[in-house]
Amino acid sequence: MKKLYLLLLGAMMALTASAQNLISSYTVDPTTNQKIWSYEATFENGRLMEAFDTYYYDDGYVYECKTLYTYDDLGELLRTEDYVRVDGEWVITGKVDTEHDADGHEVWITWSDDENNPGQLIQYMKHVIFSFNHTTPLNYDAYLPDGNGGWMFYATIRGEENSQGEIAKLVSTTYYGGDTFITTKTYEYDDHNWLTRETYTSEIFDDYEMTYENFYGADGNIEKRNVYNSGQWTAIQYYTWSDPTAIQSLKGSPAANASWFDLNGRRINGQPAKKGLYIRNGQKVFVNK
Repeated sequence: MKKLYLLLLGAMMALTASAQNLISSYTVDPTTNQKIWSYEATFENGRLMEAFDTYYYDDGYVYECKTLYTYDDLGELLRTEDYVRVDGEWVITGKVDTEHDADGHEVWITWSDDENNPGQLIQYMKHVIFSFNHTTPLNYDAYLPDGNGGWMFYATIRGEENSQGEIAKLVSTTYYGGDTFITTKTYEYDDHNWLTRETYTSEIFDDYEMTYENFYGADGNIEKRNVYNSGQWTAIQYYTWSDPTAIQSLKGSPAANASWFDLNGRRINGQPAKKGLYIRNGQKVFVNK
């Protein structure tokens, strides 16, 4: 159950966009006050370069993993690589390569660890992405290898946004073994656009309802949240952010052609045509037209 919760936590974190960078976080058990998860991130020129996760288990076992991020010359994400620490050494367990198809859609090729040969990667899944919410795929199709060097259709994921531009629903339709399975996630947010409720219904796994009680500091950043699973207080999370007020001037940089977003997190095609404040590489940028 803890592993499932942590995976869901990672998904929740990915859905939360902010102009400042989350540089660390940790989660404790509200009953024992023992740490059960911690997160550390490093940034370069506003881009996430490394993310470290550590999981603490009741029996004293500590599980460490990290993700490395690589960007192209234009500042677009090119590859992510996942590692776990085994006997003091980092062993690769998966990676995602970003490509573009003939229609201009972004394509993620996911490679995973070969269970029979640890550290050896095998081709696993392809995602053809039609639209994003912030940096999270909103509408996409998934494919699996067909065994003949091609791909077979596996699933569709279709999302909806609320009036604030946040993801309100994700519906996954999976076609597997001649059967069709429907999974639905719904999301609700507070005035700061942080999740307050997440529900999950599935024809394969157990359903759940997660609710969140968010607490903010004087600067408006979330500092702590209480997490409830089916009404039971299950975790306390603490957050540390980089300076949210830093504004960069529009000057040349290695990521001079990176993607632009408005303050609602909507992607903009090309450089903004209007004067104003925008988000680029995870930081606020003022354009003086």
